[in-house]
Amino acid sequence: MATPALAQEPEVAKSGAEPTPSDTLQELLQLQSKPKAPPKPVKLPDWLPETLSILEGEQFALQEVMAVMQGQLEGQGSLQAEQLAKINQSMSKLTQQMGRVADLSGGDIESNQALAVHVKRVSLQLEHLAKQLLKLEQRAIISESSESKHNRAIKAVGKRIDGMESRLQDRDSQLAQRMRTILWLFAGIMLIMVGLYGALYWMRRESNRTLQAQFTKLVSKNPPLDPDTKPACDPDVKELIDTLHDLSQDKKS
Repeated sequence: MATPALAQEPEVAKSGAEPTPSDTLQELLQLQSKPKAPPKPVKLPDWLPETLSILEGEQFALQEVMAVMQGQLEGQGSLQAEQLAKINQSMSKLTQQMGRVADLSGGDIESNQALAVHVKRVSLQLEHLAKQLLKLEQRAIISESSESKHNRAIKAVGKRIDGMESRLQDRDSQLAQRMRTILWLFAGIMLIMVGLYGALYWMRRESNRTLQAQFTKLVSKNPPLDPDTKPACDPDVKELIDTLHDLSQDKKS
């Protein structure tokens, strides 16, 4: 029944009438029943397997480097410029090699499904690594800015501490100078008092020694008198008696 339907199709098209659903279904069945032609084999270039292996090696190396950088970010909070340059260099090399694969394959890369899947997988992985690298760079920028803020705060606190230490040292030196001055003054006052006491003691001792010498001289000149007789009124004796009387009064006072 499929052959008459196909024979009537030109007449329907000529008359300008629209095809019925039955005609469309019969046409689809006929198309599905036709055998599909086998895909033409595509000869791959000799350099393509080597290039793909290089791509995989670069990809794994880049993954290792990024893992190391991730650990450094978690441990230190900053990304060094040399390591970041190495990552960027590896990424650019991979991009160039992928472009070489696409250019030299002559546009037949899509006809070979295995090769297309492999290249697409490498491309996706590279894109994923690029996104991770961007995140790492953003983290590095944030960590560097926060680290610079912390460094500025630490420097400010350090300057304040240094200022406080210098002020405390100045106060300590001033207090020590004052204490030394007070001690020197006290020592001077004590020395003056000791000197005055020594001078007074020496003057008193000399006066007592002089009076004792005078008394001895007068006794040696005037022998003892009879107690029944009235003593002579010697002016020297009288003066000596008055002096002894004054000294006794001073001692009592």
